[in-house]
Amino acid sequence: MKKTMIKAVFELASPLCVSNGSEENTDKDVMRDYDRNVFIPGTSIAGALKQYLSPCDRKKVFGYIERIKKDGDFKTVSVESPIIVYDAEIKNSPKIGLRDGIALDDCKITLNTGKFDYETIETGAKTEFRFLMAENGCELSDHIKNLVLAVDSGDIRFGSKKNRGLGRLKLREIYKSDFDENNVRDYLKFGWDKMKTPWEFDKKDDGKYEKLTIPLILSGGISVRTYSAKPNEPDYTHIKCAGQPVIPGSTWNGAIRHRTKDILLELGVCKEKTEHIIQYIFGSKAGELTAAASKIVFLESVIKGGTEIPMTRNRINRFDSSTMDGALYSETSHFQGKCDLEIMLKGETDEKWIWGLMSLVIKDIKYGFLSVGGQTAVGRGLFADDEKFEIKDEAECIRALNKKLEELGLEANCIAV
Repeated sequence: MKKTMIKAVFELASPLCVSNGSEENTDKDVMRDYDRNVFIPGTSIAGALKQYLSPCDRKKVFGYIERIKKDGDFKTVSVESPIIVYDAEIKNSPKIGLRDGIALDDCKITLNTGKFDYETIETGAKTEFRFLMAENGCELSDHIKNLVLAVDSGDIRFGSKKNRGLGRLKLREIYKSDFDENNVRDYLKFGWDKMKTPWEFDKKDDGKYEKLTIPLILSGGISVRTYSAKPNEPDYTHIKCAGQPVIPGSTWNGAIRHRTKDILLELGVCKEKTEHIIQYIFGSKAGELTAAASKIVFLESVIKGGTEIPMTRNRINRFDSSTMDGALYSETSHFQGKCDLEIMLKGETDEKWIWGLMSLVIKDIKYGFLSVGGQTAVGRGLFADDEKFEIKDEAECIRALNKKLEELGLEANCIAV
């Protein structure tokens, strides 16, 4: 028999949240083994890789179980997967972060039971994906190579909130060892830590997603809050990951989703059709009109430069302008700096109208008409365009949007190109 071993070393390019539903520390804790080591289950890895493949390739790489009708009777046909995917341990005691989340209505009011928190493995941690392939290792190796490249490009992400910036990995090293009847003794002595032969191949960035990067300058301060109950610390600070201030993908999603809805209503799209479009683009949960994953992906933005400014504030009674009891609090917000808003959309030719819609929202962001995060009523979360950015083929995308609006019964060319 022939066997092929592949070990790919990845570094977390964004936080990762893989959970089994345990609620010991938060509403959603990261997965740990018996010794409390953090890891990514092989089932989670295989599931994400399997979903990326075409149906035909999926059967070749991961096997299948099907019920077929033959001679008037149903039979179960199963083919075992020729590849083994191992659990991936997160190396060197990674830092575990805590994030707060809220669900808001259209008026930015927290929904009932809409407050939750969850753990993440912070950016920079390293892990190893290990694969064992039998028999047709050469053909399977090509599939694994393409899957590894898809992980590296961001087309495949892992865990929860992977469409909102979490679960991205970057390839750092990859090794491959082949065994057959000529080197059986080497196989018997094999150890994953002993792999020293790099697997050389060309990296191609031709993924399934179109990527858009908008460079922005933070005009003032921003406050995406994370809370603390520790003494001698501010009541809340701007969120950080691996020591750097960030803007989560979920924050971008909330602001952009809300503004997209406003734009559609202003253009004259009825409320029901607007809701269908919003759920088509941004996804919907089970129990809504249609349960579906988001077509658009917002990556987490790292703010570079700028400074933190602590301040103490109090809440004033609006009737007599006196300080309210127990309403003295301290905060630390981040001011100034630069960041990139990164958006990914599956590269389908009939979806250019979504880019057209996004271009209208991006104009609101870069001209300071759309604020992001909390405390927007006091001037936080405003941005300016860093490099006079324009979307590629924007006129074509706007024409596609006009066509889409015309299909919904609106006046043709209602948006100027």
